[in-house]
Amino acid sequence: MAVLRSITPLDVFFLGSVTLLLGGGLAYRVGREDVARALAGPAWAAFSAFWLVTAVTFLRDSRTFLGLVGLVTVAVAGYATTLVVRRRHPGPQLTVAFGVMAALFVTFEFVEPVYRFGLTSVAAHTAWSLSVAGFEPVITQSSQGYATGVTFLGAPLGHGIRLVSACSGISAITLFVGLISASDAPLRKRVVASVSVAVVIYALNVIRTTFVAGSIAGQWFAAVAGPVSALYGVSDPGLVSYYVAEYVLAQILVVVVLLGVYRVLTVFVPELEALVDGVLDAAVADLEDAVQR
Repeated sequence: MAVLRSITPLDVFFLGSVTLLLGGGLAYRVGREDVARALAGPAWAAFSAFWLVTAVTFLRDSRTFLGLVGLVTVAVAGYATTLVVRRRHPGPQLTVAFGVMAALFVTFEFVEPVYRFGLTSVAAHTAWSLSVAGFEPVITQSSQGYATGVTFLGAPLGHGIRLVSACSGISAITLFVGLISASDAPLRKRVVASVSVAVVIYALNVIRTTFVAGSIAGQWFAAVAGPVSALYGVSDPGLVSYYVAEYVLAQILVVVVLLGVYRVLTVFVPELEALVDGVLDAAVADLEDAVQR
């Protein structure tokens, strides 16, 4: 079994930016600010460019939430570039945060055993949840040989879901863990908070995939076939329900739920809120300066 997954030219560009970002974050941690700036500036610029391409791809595929997250990442990365170049706070903390995020994401996305375990676990837990809800799910193999498809006994072809990286919750997990890692909280608190939030987000993600798959089998949203058919070109009740569940309701609920997770998390890790507020305050101050000029 291969250790690494296949890598595209865009992946190489991403991995290069991640390597520089990690180097910059480590340099900041050990007090080598000159080295950190030399690495972090180009890293942030490259990171911003990568996420711009990725965000456009997500939006083109109607994954609105992921596309918006990508655009926000572009803005944050671009702003972080200016913070590093101008030697402004909180550039160092952002560099550390995104370095940790990127390291976790790369491990999941490119290390074959980790990727396989992550997606097959989500598929297995989704199928179990559907069984508890009264459905008869069947786990199927992907073209790569992963047991990451979930369909139903007797269901027509295409009436199921195929789990990919975007369905794993890894983006939200790495976001929170990275920010927690860069906060000023004690090490033990950061570790406990990171593990806890990863478990919670994983469970919430399984609820999401269960909801989406269940909507297909149950044809829960067949009544809105008219608007969905006009937007997405599908009329089958199961597929109509899938598009409503995945591209409308799930996208909205993800935003609401993650905001809720953040608010609860800041109660236990107030240092996280201080970090986020510091970034927002710096951005607002810079925006006001730009407007006044």
